[in-house]
Amino acid sequence: MTRSTTALAVGAGALAVALLASACTGGTGSGGGSSSSSATGGATTTSPAPTTGLVRADATDAAPPPRPTPREGLGRLEDQPYGCGTSAPPCEVWLPVVATGPAELVNSRLRASADYGVRVASASDGPHAVSGRSEVTVNDGRTLQVLIELYDEPSVDAEPVESVTTVALTADDASPVFLADQLADPDAAWAVLVQEATDAGAEDGLVAERPLEASAEQFADWQAGTSGVEVWFQRGEFGPGVTSVVLPWEAVLPLMTPGGRALLAP
Repeated sequence: MTRSTTALAVGAGALAVALLASACTGGTGSGGGSSSSSATGGATTTSPAPTTGLVRADATDAAPPPRPTPREGLGRLEDQPYGCGTSAPPCEVWLPVVATGPAELVNSRLRASADYGVRVASASDGPHAVSGRSEVTVNDGRTLQVLIELYDEPSVDAEPVESVTTVALTADDASPVFLADQLADPDAAWAVLVQEATDAGAEDGLVAERPLEASAEQFADWQAGTSGVEVWFQRGEFGPGVTSVVLPWEAVLPLMTPGGRALLAP
């Protein structure tokens, strides 16, 4: 998969909010959702920004909690093919397999994410043949973050339709990590991130098919990288196919809680 603002192929709608909401009742995903689980903890002191109304977590007002002692990421076995659950159409998705820490729960949530993604990707009428692969993007002892790419062939002659979903879990207890929980003032922060995403896309000639929404759903598929938070957009959101843009850390960190910075910042 080509990273950072490179159009991929046509894909399904944003998945991750419902994925992670279902994680707390037997399924997962990333981004937002109805779960109230917070992966970060830590107190936050905020101060108003009069020009935008944004409440920021200023490091000068409240120092972030100490980072966890560096340690090995979760131990992994070779990726294995997963045939999806009974409620999903037939598929084969290659998923990572965790062997240490809360391995059983991690693996269960990864499988549930694949199940949900396949159901959404193949929601249209007719036969479907779904395949997929995954990439562990972060495994640093704080979080495990996984990108799952799905390819649906609705007919023999049709071009595969691609979609993506992301999963972010804490390494110690496999709790879902919601981006909204890491922001000091999520409602105000989304508007800032919309502008950052729009600007980042424009640098590479990408224009949103419709105005991006200032919402958790719009930023549901994300992963934390060395340069910033990479956000994926599904078909029709930011170009003709699945695309991604990187929101630089210098723009994202001031919006985060101290706990969020400790959990996700490089």
